[in-house]
Amino acid sequence: MIVAETDSEYRFVSQPEHATQVGQFAHCWGNDTFADPTPKPPVAMAAALHDAGWADYDLAPHLVDGAPAGFLDTTPEEWTAFYDHGIEVVTARDRYAGLLCAMHGAGVRRGRYGTSDGHEVAEAFAAFVDAQEARQRALVDHLVADDHDAAHVTATDREVLEDLHAGRDPDAESGVFRNYRLLQVWDRLSLYCCDAAVHEETTIGAVPVAPGVPDVDLSVVPVDETTFALDPFPFDGSPVSTRVRTRTVSRDAFAPDDDAALVRAYHAVPVDTAQFRLVAH
Repeated sequence: MIVAETDSEYRFVSQPEHATQVGQFAHCWGNDTFADPTPKPPVAMAAALHDAGWADYDLAPHLVDGAPAGFLDTTPEEWTAFYDHGIEVVTARDRYAGLLCAMHGAGVRRGRYGTSDGHEVAEAFAAFVDAQEARQRALVDHLVADDHDAAHVTATDREVLEDLHAGRDPDAESGVFRNYRLLQVWDRLSLYCCDAAVHEETTIGAVPVAPGVPDVDLSVVPVDETTFALDPFPFDGSPVSTRVRTRTVSRDAFAPDDDAALVRAYHAVPVDTAQFRLVAH
């Protein structure tokens, strides 16, 4: 759950709903400067479903230290169980999309494979990361051997995965790793939109432009509460409008030690829609 708070309210965005916005970014990404994701259908699927495992968990928001818990407040056991389930769900529908989701899940615990501040894998998540990296290798082997998918997954992608798993910066260009990095950009952009009531200027780094072109930094400047100016602009037209379903609960609707009251209050309020606009700077 993503929770943005004000003095009087909490705004909730479920993780699957956030992922829907990530999928919207995937569909409209690309212009004369920024290359489209390729192959687009499974990349867009991975973007839209990368948090599918959170669906049941987010039906029952709960309290930590008197306030609604956000997505960083899960226990390792909860987190690994529903992330693994979500990756299995996506993989059953498309192996390429499943590969990207397995990379996303493991990457969250590995500094996003070098695209954000790196850190050692915490012991509580080590088995999960090992399992997902084994899944990644198996999926790449299947995709390389498939006549249809071999156009998009090659032995070079396998070599790049091995570099990432070993904590090395890849030397070769990899379409799979480029699409993974795009997923991280879209994910971070959506979190920026949803995770605060008041926004500050920020920069998203390691943004892929096109094969053979160095990554760039993306400046994000708030124009108003729901409009953000991007420089450079990576989408196929300006403005880009995305809609995210939300629920807003008053702070006085539940006691700070009553999880059941929070769940009742959450489901008692109507679903609203927040519209976010991205414009060229």
